[in-house]
Amino acid sequence: MKPTQGYVMSFRTDRLWTGIGQILLKVEDYLQIRNQEVISADVLVLAVAEAPGEPSSSICYRMVRDTWYIQLSDAENDRSRFVAMIPMMFTFLAALPGGSYLVTDTPAIMRTMDLNKELGHKTYVFSDKTGTLTCNIIELDKCSVNGTSYGSGMTEIGCAALGRTGKPILSEPKLDPSVKKLPFVNFVDETLIDGMKGRAGEEQKAKILQFFFRAPRSFAGFKIKSRSVGTAMVEVLGERVTYEVLDVLEFNSTRKRMSVVVRKSSGELFLFTKGADMMIYQRLKDRPAMQKVNSITRDHMEKYADDGLCTLALTIKKLDPHWFQQWKVRFDDAQGNVAEIDRRKDEKPNAIDDLMEEIEQGLELIGATAIEDKLQEGVPQCLVNLTKAGIKVWMLTGDEEETAINISYACSLLGNSIQQVVVNATTCPDEETLRTKLNTAAREFMDNAKGMAGGTEKEISLIIDGEALEMALRPEIAPHLLSFAKLCRAVIWNRVSPAQKAEMVKPVRNNITSVRTLAIGDGANDVAMIQAAHVGVGISGQEGKQAVNSSDYAIAQF
Repeated sequence: MKPTQGYVMSFRTDRLWTGIGQILLKVEDYLQIRNQEVISADVLVLAVAEAPGEPSSSICYRMVRDTWYIQLSDAENDRSRFVAMIPMMFTFLAALPGGSYLVTDTPAIMRTMDLNKELGHKTYVFSDKTGTLTCNIIELDKCSVNGTSYGSGMTEIGCAALGRTGKPILSEPKLDPSVKKLPFVNFVDETLIDGMKGRAGEEQKAKILQFFFRAPRSFAGFKIKSRSVGTAMVEVLGERVTYEVLDVLEFNSTRKRMSVVVRKSSGELFLFTKGADMMIYQRLKDRPAMQKVNSITRDHMEKYADDGLCTLALTIKKLDPHWFQQWKVRFDDAQGNVAEIDRRKDEKPNAIDDLMEEIEQGLELIGATAIEDKLQEGVPQCLVNLTKAGIKVWMLTGDEEETAINISYACSLLGNSIQQVVVNATTCPDEETLRTKLNTAAREFMDNAKGMAGGTEKEISLIIDGEALEMALRPEIAPHLLSFAKLCRAVIWNRVSPAQKAEMVKPVRNNITSVRTLAIGDGANDVAMIQAAHVGVGISGQEGKQAVNSSDYAIAQF
């Protein structure tokens, strides 16, 4: 065996490629301190080892020199004297992943060992809602058609909403089994609805669309027979209807809606659009005859939101074939223009969005759907335990305000004893109003806390929407927002965009002393937030692998 001829020191940091030409370094505090002190520590170790090492090395040197069966040159003898003085120090950190979610057979993944100690230092947790706190397995629960609400039952979140207001939870009346149950689907044609009503009889029109459906492709006489590129075949009570799909205007977090242009076998063209009520209602055709139905439908959607259901408004528009052909040429040209594509990626004004906006005008409301996304098992107790440990949990969601509040009650982020400060574009339309509200709430809370010294500690929370957050993140307002947010037990961000999620993590990380942040999410819209936090956790759920691939740790369930 040859004598050791060198000394090696290793400095390790984990690098995370963001995909936009930057490398983020995530290093735990312990490792930073260790790297700063490693050289002086090594010098100290060598100095301490020198005292006993010199006599020992001299003895070893004489033994090797006088041993007849080891033939070494003078240079090799001298080298062996110094080898005995070099301490061989090894540090091993063994981390064996031992977790797995048996339902999906998805193991936990640890992409770095250098952040392990950081997990115990977290003070703020930023959590997505859909697919993170909830299962992201949606079920159609209720709907509204032509001003009439259908569906029954009480959700877990709806029960929490009643408890929040102190109202009793009533049992649901049983439905008359003789009522024929027919489905209501997103792919809607008015002639099909009329046909359903006619077959069931006039006396049952009020109840004709009472429904239950759980199977995604076949329910209550309504079947999606086939889907292929450019066509969709639907079977309605034994009658097959084929639609030719001419164009799809995709959904994104900015548009909050999607549309599809179809041609029926008769040659008629229709635009079907579904999306958030705030985006759909401003694009409806101004028809006095429909104003009452539109208003009633909106009331239904608000009630659905109170139950913690996610709502979608559904619309239809008949298109002129000649006009659509001209629009289609312009739209295809814009989609093939690299400059327009780049502008759209940079969220700048572009022809693609302008043309989508042009066709999505003058819509006629068909109805609304309400879908349930249940909380994951154990989420409420988990959040209670985190709060007891002194960790502040901030939930970020694209849901509307009332839905976000009710979900927060259901998962124990909020309670009746917690004071709520609600900030939105209506209550705070400008920066001065927003600054005043934040400062006043903070001052009143601190005054009350001083007055209750020795008694039960009062808790406070902040509920803020995306429009108000856009103002709050401006340099003039951000310090006031952070000062108040630090006092809150929980902060609920609603109607926020993916970019705003990351923008909220960065100020907390950079401006609050000794803070350690953890961000957790399951979708592509959570990637920026996950990368912005000290530790990012991705959930391998229904939304693909983007969050998992961008995270430091990956798990299958919250």
